[in-house]
Amino acid sequence: MNRPNRDFPSTFFISSSFFPCHCDLVAFWREKEHAKRFIKFLEGGEVEITASFPAGVSGTTKDNLKAAADDEQEEHTKFYIRILPEVAKQEGFAEIAIAFRTIALVEKHHEARYRKLYKQVEEGTVFKKEKVVR
Repeated sequence: MNRPNRDFPSTFFISSSFFPCHCDLVAFWREKEHAKRFIKFLEGGEVEITASFPAGVSGTTKDNLKAAADDEQEEHTKFYIRILPEVAKQEGFAEIAIAFRTIALVEKHHEARYRKLYKQVEEGTVFKKEKVVR
């Protein structure tokens, strides 16, 4: 199955499915909120970051929701709860380790939201509800 690479912001794929003209704005705004939290820990100067960000494959809305939910699950069960806090703590950044664990809770919420929407797409109930929604 072609799916977005887990390192690419999953919000890009969700927003590109529903809002093709504004996908970059929605995705980057959401990811920016995480970055703003960590930028406060920097004390000025230069920071060198070496990373790679492979481009993912955008599929159907349903495929993208599944991939995004899986990505969020990996983030809150592996990266933000275990790996990143351990490294931060080893390097003497206990406060940053706590921030990573806090973001894990947010990622868990994102996973639940994507899985709920996936189910609605699968069942054809995204725009069709039993009760009037106001």
